[in-house]
Amino acid sequence: MTRIIRWVPLLVAAATAGAQGPARRPEFERLNADARSLVATWLRSNCGAGERSDLRVKVEKLGAALEPVFWEAYRLGPAESELKALRAESARAYAQRRETLERTGEALFGKKEVGRLLAVTEAQFADRAARLYAERFKGQALNGLGVVGTEKSEDELTRLAEAKDHPDQVAAREAVKAIRARKAR
Repeated sequence: MTRIIRWVPLLVAAATAGAQGPARRPEFERLNADARSLVATWLRSNCGAGERSDLRVKVEKLGAALEPVFWEAYRLGPAESELKALRAESARAYAQRRETLERTGEALFGKKEVGRLLAVTEAQFADRAARLYAERFKGQALNGLGVVGTEKSEDELTRLAEAKDHPDQVAAREAVKAIRARKAR
């Protein structure tokens, strides 16, 4: 998890440096630079509740204007340039992991477990990192909808939350709860 936090600045830079062109992410591009930076940070965040509360307040202030942006982020997932940057960082992390396992792994995990861990290829390691990042990114988009979503989002999120075996079912359910709690205030 801490490895991913190190990647956030790299990924935010990729996203805000034009990695997501207007043709691909028109809702995102309609935002001013400060709002784009805020949304990019939100979508890539993996912070604790304390760190996230300031971010949440800022997202709440922008309100329903972010609703189409979060839906766009959910549907498209992270930009290919972000995944490419993440894969490049994964290669460095993989080399470091492998060196550590070879040096001290057996004493920590035992010979059999180290053998299993060393059997993971660099491509498998990078694929897993990219998949987990994309899943978290989409989950954060749904979380954002929970913060700013309107009744329209509530209806669509409810359909997702009720879809059997949908990978985003839990995140959609939580977003619906957040929208309903906000409406009840």
